[in-house]
Amino acid sequence: MSFAQQNKHRLFEIISEIASHPGDFSNHPETDFSRNTKLDFHNLLQLIVSTEAGSVKDELLKFFSFAKDTASHSAFFQQRARLSDDALPYLFHSFNKLYPYTFYKDKYQLLAADGSSFTFTRNPLDIDSCFAPDGKTANGYNQVHIIPLFDLISKRYTGCVVQPVRKKNVFRALCTLIDRHQTVPGIVPVFIADRGGIRSMLVISCYMNGGVFDNYRQITKGKIVHRLQKGKEVLDNKTRDYNAKNIEIFKSTFNKQLKKMVGPKKRTSAKFYMNTPANRKLKCR
Repeated sequence: MSFAQQNKHRLFEIISEIASHPGDFSNHPETDFSRNTKLDFHNLLQLIVSTEAGSVKDELLKFFSFAKDTASHSAFFQQRARLSDDALPYLFHSFNKLYPYTFYKDKYQLLAADGSSFTFTRNPLDIDSCFAPDGKTANGYNQVHIIPLFDLISKRYTGCVVQPVRKKNVFRALCTLIDRHQTVPGIVPVFIADRGGIRSMLVISCYMNGGVFDNYRQITKGKIVHRLQKGKEVLDNKTRDYNAKNIEIFKSTFNKQLKKMVGPKKRTSAKFYMNTPANRKLKCR
């Protein structure tokens, strides 16, 4: 049996295990998937994970080997609507757990996040994802924005957030991905994002378990008017200083700006907080 066949076999084993108690992954456990139909819970999950680029009709025909009693479009949509939001994430994480991760220097888990937009079936009623007709398209189109989290060393996805394109928020998506991430004991997760998520840089530094960053902020009338940051990077353990724009500066420049910010007669001190979602929301803005 090839490696691909082994993966497929293990995936279908997990689907069979989930299908043995469909009530845990149904919106209405007492009634959903209670009838004996051709497109039952087990076949529905297999169909979803094996669907390719064809239309729903073509995919149904291929899945049921072009049988005369192939399930209809409406049957598929009705059954899919009965799945809870936990079903596919549970399948995804259960499959990921079958294979151990590989870590950088046996200590760091390097995780990269970036977003992409995808066009799907046009639906003018979905105002959160619809673009009206313009010079590029006569009918308009709909898009979703997907922000996945990818393990650079193990070369696999560990999470994903899907947002309507008109409500996309990379900063919020990154926070969600980090909160959902299941850390490995003794391993430091390092989250990497591009310059588009510049607001996320302070958030990432707060999440790094292996490094400590001191944030100095001057607040006037409830607003942060000045901000400096210094600390040890988690990868090379070197102390670095940053200005309000998260640009590395010389230590002498940092000290001058800090003295100007807090005044010559005031003392500065670093405050440390528990690494909880509530504190990250308040302190890592």
